[in-house]
Amino acid sequence: MEIVTQFFDWFWDPANAVIRWIIIGVLVVALLFVLLWAYGKFAPLAHHKDFPVDTREANLLALGFQQILNSGELWNDPTASTLTAKQKQELGRMWGLNSTQDVVENVERLTTQRRRRELWQQLLALRARAAQANGGRRPSERQWIAAIKEAGGTGKGEERDFVRAVTYYEKELGKKMFPANEPVVSLDGYALGQAAAVPVWGVGMGLISRADSMKLVEYVNGLARTEFDSWAAFGRSYALGRVMHWSDGTMDEKQASRGGDAVAAMQHALDGKRRGPWGLLPWRI
Repeated sequence: MEIVTQFFDWFWDPANAVIRWIIIGVLVVALLFVLLWAYGKFAPLAHHKDFPVDTREANLLALGFQQILNSGELWNDPTASTLTAKQKQELGRMWGLNSTQDVVENVERLTTQRRRRELWQQLLALRARAAQANGGRRPSERQWIAAIKEAGGTGKGEERDFVRAVTYYEKELGKKMFPANEPVVSLDGYALGQAAAVPVWGVGMGLISRADSMKLVEYVNGLARTEFDSWAAFGRSYALGRVMHWSDGTMDEKQASRGGDAVAAMQHALDGKRRGPWGLLPWRI
């Protein structure tokens, strides 16, 4: 107790006023940081109050959750009503959106080409096969390379680089969201998530009607719900597909950090207690 008393005597001594205010300032900043962190971690997910979050339309829109969120929009707004003039200009430039046909062509490209690379598809298929032989558990990097060699590959060069990049990103993005018994077997989630968002942006940009936009969104959902079996599986594919696309299949610390943003959004979406759509809406519709 004597030490505590001495500290308070020193703290409130007029001669230590400058130091006292510095300490108080640091404590206030630290408290604000903790409060902001807690709010960001536990606050309910924002949604547009004019549109219900428990309908078939909301379920279809939820497929584009991450991509819509990246554009600053509310995930359940089928009209992208809050897009600013600057955002519309940026989306138009980035996606080449100037007409209804541009919207349709982007969806067609994303649902057919899917940003796929033939070699990547082949290597992921081999990993899926190795996982089945391993009781559903994701093979190690060494086991994956061995499976590639058994299939006639070299396990070197681009093949080795891809294997190392995938295992690196899955480790960096977290064991909780990328469990060993749920190996990612496709990177299509990224392109399909984008394909579900493009028509919504088109409505906000005045390029396509809401009804026609939802027909495109429903088409994309039909493909995604067939290829994946859960929101979590789709989310893992989206996050890994995004980071592999932007890193060009190489190990990149900066891209791993960006991939972390996608995983954080995925965790939020899966959290029903925070009104995350993936945690509340069924995958099968």
